[in-house]
Amino acid sequence: MSAVGHAHIDSAWLWPIRETKRKCARTFSNALRLMEDYPEYNFSASQAQQYAWMKELYPPLYERMREQVEAGRFEPIGSMWVEADCNIPSGESLVRQIVHGKRFFLSEFGRETTDLWLPDVFGYSAALPQILKEAGVTSFLTQKMS
Repeated sequence: MSAVGHAHIDSAWLWPIRETKRKCARTFSNALRLMEDYPEYNFSASQAQQYAWMKELYPPLYERMREQVEAGRFEPIGSMWVEADCNIPSGESLVRQIVHGKRFFLSEFGRETTDLWLPDVFGYSAALPQILKEAGVTSFLTQKMS
């Protein structure tokens, strides 16, 4: 068994987007600090949009994140631009989420994500398995199957 740090941060929730950006910066800073104190500590973050905010708003933090991605300790996961709702969006929208998310992770980190990380959505499109297969996504993580 292994454990990896992760903080589920909704990109749009009950606070303004500017607060989400600050929460991401604080969370990722804390994860990087834990990596300094605990060499065995690894962390994963799942939304390309949140990485993009760090790149735009906190370049020194983003560079530290990139260094730890290169070292294999800060793991980009998820394949989508954000952890998208899967009930209301069309198949085209879900495809675009994956295209933009995978493209970001590949261009920024040289890594193609092959997982879908959706721990907090409230239902899934019947088209999702076909979309994921065609996108090269081979694993799926959630906790809300009921």
